[in-house]
Amino acid sequence: MTIRALLRFYQKRRWIKRRQKIDFIDEPLAFTYAEAQELGIGRSRFHEIIQVLHRLGFIDIEHQGGGLMKDYSRYRISERYRKYGTPDFEHREKKKSVRHGRDIATLKRRKDKRESMARKANIVTLESDCHSRSSVTVRGEP
Repeated sequence: MTIRALLRFYQKRRWIKRRQKIDFIDEPLAFTYAEAQELGIGRSRFHEIIQVLHRLGFIDIEHQGGGLMKDYSRYRISERYRKYGTPDFEHREKKKSVRHGRDIATLKRRKDKRESMARKANIVTLESDCHSRSSVTVRGEP
């Protein structure tokens, strides 16, 4: 599947024929999850393939999109793979794409804050219930 995706990247390149030579145009390429599904590659597998191709130096991530925002990623064909396994290889990690305020630490802080506020609200309710019950007199009792 990884080879199939890589070949698809190479197919998407635009080129110009000049005399007896073909020059490829270095521009960002789009390869969406929907397109990968049409090629028989599942979503999670496609995510793994992109990571492998990027880590090995076959592609570079030009723009990392976000599926919830209807934005798609754009890639560039890279020549970094030629130096793979040598000290000259330029290692790059794929960045995590997290919208501002949607990272795990922020979400956990928000959850803890909501739970803390809910506990405080319950304590206040219980205290007010206790105070209101002590002032209520039951019939027949002084």
